[in-house]
Amino acid sequence: MGSGKDFVARLVLSIISNSLIMIAIFAIWRWGLPEMGINMHIYGLLTILVLFAIFSTLIFMVGTRALGRIGQVELSTMIGTTGKVAKIISPKNAEGLVNIKGELWTAESVEGNISPGEKVDVVGEDGMKLVVSRKQVNK
Repeated sequence: MGSGKDFVARLVLSIISNSLIMIAIFAIWRWGLPEMGINMHIYGLLTILVLFAIFSTLIFMVGTRALGRIGQVELSTMIGTTGKVAKIISPKNAEGLVNIKGELWTAESVEGNISPGEKVDVVGEDGMKLVVSRKQVNK
């Protein structure tokens, strides 16, 4: 997920940038809007600032989670992983989909058709597609 220093640096940068945005919103409310003949009550300003704070916190959380995900660099790193069929997979079918670690990948089967919901093992790659077989159950 990256180091703790990275997280702290992103958090500090987020707090500073969001504080500057809130100061800008206040300045617009205090001087910009009255200049245009628009008067907004203090409760309107507070509502905008609270909603912005909630929004920016959610964006920070989603961004931090996304940065913590381990990205797959190339298809060959997928060999040996297990996934679940999202859309029927058949031999030489460019439309088959498999869900591996929350990501959808196009796939083809080395055996017959594999139905959605079945588990598969990645056994190879063919161009930009994964080659899969039914998950072998150990007895």
